Amino acid sequence: MKDKEQDRNALKEFIQDIFGIQIDKFWWTMRDLSIRPQIVFRNYIIENNNIYTSPIVYYITITTFVYIVFSITGINDILQNDNFHKIIISFFNGFNDSVKPDEQYLIEFNEIYNKIFNNKFFDDLLALPGWIFCQFLFFKTTINSVKKTLFFILYFFSQFAIISFVFSIIFYFLIGSEFLDSHLFNYITIIVILIEYIFLEVKFYNLSPNKIIGKSLVILILATLLNLISLVIFVLLFSICFLIYYGFIN
Repeated sequence: MKDKEQDRNALKEFIQDIFGIQIDKFWWTMRDLSIRPQIVFRNYIIENNNIYTSPIVYYITITTFVYIVFSITGINDILQNDNFHKIIISFFNGFNDSVKPDEQYLIEFNEIYNKIFNNKFFDDLLALPGWIFCQFLFFKTTINSVKKTLFFILYFFSQFAIISFVFSIIFYFLIGSEFLDSHLFNYITIIVILIEYIFLEVKFYNLSPNKIIGKSLVILILATLLNLISLVIFVLLFSICFLIYYGFIN
């Protein structure tokens, strides 16, 4: 038992030294955000007590871990295969082809697009500003602080990443990869997002669910639209820069 305890302590020290993450604080943060998030919100966001992992470190750690596991297992490639990205890439392929048809250029453009834009890590990062803006806009009368709103959204995104990770792994190994590419999985994901989102909002703002549900649905729709608009703008700028680099636009 003593040797096992020493091994655990050595592993903790190694992770803390390499990644700068305090394992105990990280575990407390994950546990309390899942079962009693109001404690985390009150201690870290409201009262600035440093007993939990900061939202930024927590978000980066969770999303990086999920992205690595999804990439290794191939789940990331399955989740990339959504209809919206197919529409985006088809549109910009047509745009690029109309400017200067070149098969090799289109192949490289598609490869780089899939590596940079068509992955969950980038989608979540791009969605952050829209969510923060909408969240602050609709709840500024309750908590008029962009910083606290940012922390709330980071915690929410982190928790959703954990839930998405667990669901994806379970369905992937028990049902198969085809289910992750189905409409049913997308519907389940949306429902889970909404439930977790409302649950955290109730605890964060200390309001009853009936005062939050309507706003939450509107925020979900608006934040999604802003995310799509941001993605289109990013890809458009990237496409123009790529065309200039290839000398198709003088």
